[in-house]
Amino acid sequence: MWFNLADVSYHQSSTYCFIYFILESVAVTMHRHLSISHPLHRLLAPHLQDVMATNSQVINKLIGSNGTFDSFFKMGCEGSFKIVRNDCKTRTVQTTEVLPTNLKARGVFDENVLPNFHYRDDGLLIWNAIKKYVATVVNAYYKTDDQVENDFELHGFRSTLSKNVDAGGCAIPGLPGNDGFESREQVIEMFTVIIYMASAGYASSQHNIYESYAYPPAYPTLLRGDPPMDKSERTESDLMAALPEKNQMLGMLAVVKLWSLISKSKLGEFESTWLYSEECCEALQQFRRDLRSAATTIDKRNATREFPYNNLHPDNIPNGISI
Repeated sequence: MWFNLADVSYHQSSTYCFIYFILESVAVTMHRHLSISHPLHRLLAPHLQDVMATNSQVINKLIGSNGTFDSFFKMGCEGSFKIVRNDCKTRTVQTTEVLPTNLKARGVFDENVLPNFHYRDDGLLIWNAIKKYVATVVNAYYKTDDQVENDFELHGFRSTLSKNVDAGGCAIPGLPGNDGFESREQVIEMFTVIIYMASAGYASSQHNIYESYAYPPAYPTLLRGDPPMDKSERTESDLMAALPEKNQMLGMLAVVKLWSLISKSKLGEFESTWLYSEECCEALQQFRRDLRSAATTIDKRNATREFPYNNLHPDNIPNGISI
């Protein structure tokens, strides 16, 4: 129980909260530097449009004094911040947020090494579809790498994301490029990371949490007392004494049930038209076709899987966080 408690604490801090914090930083920076007519603003906007509203309503209640973390999670608000700070010391965009690079660094990219890793197998389908879509839009507006380097709005966007908080930046480490984006490929990689994190990254980390958290003895968010410091035998009474009170369990279950709800929006299906050029409109249509193809592939895989994995099915992936 205590080991899984640590896993819960890390997941909620360095996955759930990290995604929300980073995306809000990106959204504010986008509005600050990329004009609403800028094609990359219009590429990102449908994936970030609910971030700030969601954070103001949900995150403040989550990490506020006596909020959800303090009430239902062992690490509490301060513990969550400490986990995030420690994780950010080694976390960079290019090493941990680029999906193929992340999988290779962890030694799980090769399906022969780790078969039946559904997040990898399905996630790469979505990653590749997003990257293809982003690449088509970026290449439609930037015909050369020099045009990327000379875009002062894009330069300001990247600069604010990378510079220190004390200097008015977001302090996001490991962005592509040195002092700015130097090529179209670097822009494609960065914007693919943002859209994937807002959609598939969010869906994969949240949509299944009730299935994991619904039986607290197996995957507890809160335990009483201190973890065992030796390997002496524990009794059922010891386990019962460590479990939280009934009202705390019910409160936690209500929260994670809410978090696990699937958004009605679907990746690639926008309420408004954001990109108007013929080439970009075709890119969006191709993106939708690629997602349908990915859905068909996942459906076939699920038919032979012992336990179907639907977290990264395109029908269950929203355009961005909304709760």
